[in-house]
Amino acid sequence: MKPLLALLLLPVFAHADPLYITVPGEAFSLKLDTPALTRIQGQGQGEGRRFKYMASGGSSGITISLFSETAGSGSNEECRSTYWKKTQDAPIQFSDVKLYGGDAALFVSSVMEATLQGAKQKAADGHAYFARNGLCMDLHVSHYPYQPGSEKRVEAVLQSLALVQ
Repeated sequence: MKPLLALLLLPVFAHADPLYITVPGEAFSLKLDTPALTRIQGQGQGEGRRFKYMASGGSSGITISLFSETAGSGSNEECRSTYWKKTQDAPIQFSDVKLYGGDAALFVSSVMEATLQGAKQKAADGHAYFARNGLCMDLHVSHYPYQPGSEKRVEAVLQSLALVQ
């Protein structure tokens, strides 16, 4: 497989295993360095060109999801704007929001807090947004429960992102 893009790899997980997520009908896959994950919703659960994938790391606290849609697929900036707007409309409070990135993907990381079923929840949260082949892709990584270093764990997974053919 030939890397199309590679971002800084940070050694946060002692035994990071490569995770490959194949996007059905596309000529590329995503490669991420993650702790061991268990697939909880399979690849290809989409309609048309929409796609979703979800996996969780159990004891590592890392959860990954990938969503795609055709709206916002003109550029990385348009993609981030489309998805980040939807995220901000959710009943969640975001703090320590950082927007960063470059030509390959644009990133947003934050700490999110919400009250679910009467209990306060807090997690480190991050997104990589990129447009590819007429799709806007949102790679979402979170670490729950929140603890010191959670943001670094999330950012390490996001920054390990590589597109491979």
